[in-house]
Amino acid sequence: MTTFETIAKFEINSNSTNEVLVGPTQLSEFFIEIDNKDNKPLTVNAIKAPYFDKYLVSELDSTQSYSIKIGGKELRSPDYDVKKFKDKITIVPTAIAHQKVVNLNEIEKVEKGNSIFESPYFIWSIIAVVGLLLGFISFRMTKEIKEK
Repeated sequence: MTTFETIAKFEINSNSTNEVLVGPTQLSEFFIEIDNKDNKPLTVNAIKAPYFDKYLVSELDSTQSYSIKIGGKELRSPDYDVKKFKDKITIVPTAIAHQKVVNLNEIEKVEKGNSIFESPYFIWSIIAVVGLLLGFISFRMTKEIKEK
């Protein structure tokens, strides 16, 4: 008899987002039990198990050789089918593709362009002209109303 360990219990209903967040877990298989009681049968459209991207930033010496090992010491190496074909695979060492290396301490601030349209004097002068124009139109309208 196979036994399973419960890693999460949750309730799904139409008033919630119906997302279940389970902490970091390493599984080769899992079992989902749905206790739907006497309700209409459910249809499960999808189960997604997203994985977050990981990034590594490091200062390396070009004269040294490096290797990256990920995971706990108790983990075994992966067992892939590709080992059956390793004599048919040509191994060509490739360089790691990376973006341009930038020293973050030396990044210069990009200066804004000195456009006349970004000048505070220009903006305030436009506001003043619009204000005078509105004042003139208001004055003429008031004068016409007094004449009638």
